[in-house]
Amino acid sequence: MARWNDLPHREAVLNAAFEWRKTCFFGDGSIFTHDRIWTELNIAELNSYFSELQFGSGRSFFEKLDDQLERASPTAVQLASEIVWLIYLFPLGLPLPDIKVSVRIKTKRNNVLRYIEMAAASHGHQNLWNVRADNHPLLSDDVLGGLGRSGQAYNQKRPEMFNYFLRVLSSWKALRPAEREAFDRPDAAWDFAKWLDRIPSAGGVPLRHALLHLLYPEHFERIVSSRQKRDIASSFSRVILSRNGGSRLLDQPYSGLLQTDYTLYQIRQYLQEELGTNELDFYLSPLVEQWQQQLGPRPPLFDDMPPQPEPEPDQQEAELPEPEPEDVEVIVQGVAATGAVGQVNVHASPQERMNDPAYHHADMLRQIEDLEIVVDELQQRQDQPTPMMGHNNPPAEDLLNMVSREEFNELRSAFDDLKAQSERPVDNGEQAVAAAATVDRLGKRILDWCAQKADLFVDYTMKGAGYAFGAMLVGLVGTVSFWLASALGIPMQF
Repeated sequence: MARWNDLPHREAVLNAAFEWRKTCFFGDGSIFTHDRIWTELNIAELNSYFSELQFGSGRSFFEKLDDQLERASPTAVQLASEIVWLIYLFPLGLPLPDIKVSVRIKTKRNNVLRYIEMAAASHGHQNLWNVRADNHPLLSDDVLGGLGRSGQAYNQKRPEMFNYFLRVLSSWKALRPAEREAFDRPDAAWDFAKWLDRIPSAGGVPLRHALLHLLYPEHFERIVSSRQKRDIASSFSRVILSRNGGSRLLDQPYSGLLQTDYTLYQIRQYLQEELGTNELDFYLSPLVEQWQQQLGPRPPLFDDMPPQPEPEPDQQEAELPEPEPEDVEVIVQGVAATGAVGQVNVHASPQERMNDPAYHHADMLRQIEDLEIVVDELQQRQDQPTPMMGHNNPPAEDLLNMVSREEFNELRSAFDDLKAQSERPVDNGEQAVAAAATVDRLGKRILDWCAQKADLFVDYTMKGAGYAFGAMLVGLVGTVSFWLASALGIPMQF
């Protein structure tokens, strides 16, 4: 079974991953609080604040993430803390003989607590106050001990991986509950991987590998390097082929990364039967010598290099070369309402992307798709009876009373106008500017309303939804502004 290795804390990590899988991924809960944190609404809000474009050279990833979360609701900040925790589950944190750690446990814990404390400090979010380094089992040394070496790509491509994971979460939560539940079985591992690989994984491939192992540890190996997976599959496939007189025993029902994963799975079944044990790991004897000897000497590539030490908070992250090309999805397809397909070069530098209308146009369409889901949910709640509260039972003052049905309809019309735009606007952007102004007006009004409502008569969950919805609307306006500026060569302000 792929979950076996000789790490003493292995089961602590995998059990923590299972808790997250059950509570947050298949549910909407939280690993640190009793709130609903991993919801479609919170994911959409966090997505609206997170911009990979802002992660260039200079300050550390976490310092720049701080800036992007300044106006986020406490629940969105808490979601960010739990995403950081999940991404940190895989990299090795406990030192072992002859193996250097990928990310120190202290660094992992401090960066998770960084956003738990940020959320707790905002708006008196009391549920978070009891989460400290010394009292939560999911922040223990064993849980943060990690499962394997993650390499430089995993450690230094955090913006790309964070962005990739938000794409995964947005797509996942958009599925119907019955569709998600169908994947909650051990025999659904390959169907889930097929679904996952439909999501563009630019820069996020190492996290893709880690996610599959954390979600389905019986089927997917604890390897986050595509190159090493291919090397191992190729080496043992030749061994099996030679032992069986050249007769092919391995099925090939898939392609790309997934076929490599399936080949490793079949190799494992063969070796477990051949050697009479399930306690096998491709990084341990007697298997590691087999594939490494067959490879022979060769120059190291990006994901084979020893991981760099985690930078201290006051240190700057170094600019590193891109991972090897086959580990990166080169093109992201953005389909406009006209049916035209725009190609976005994800290898471009942040400055090049800032000036690329195709990038901003695709991002605009993605944000509108997320917002339409939120508007549907809010309008459904608007149709429900208004809750009553207080001694005289006056209606609760909340977001649904503040935004009228007519305003929701205006918003949908503005979305339609923006979706109808081609990558380069033909009317000098006039229709897009008018639509963005409608979105901006409502977004800022909602944020102002949330800031003014500090009284207890505003339901906390609905207030959090207000922050999320307003931030998403204002974030869309910013994307429209970037798109028009890059397409027309002029600055846009709303």
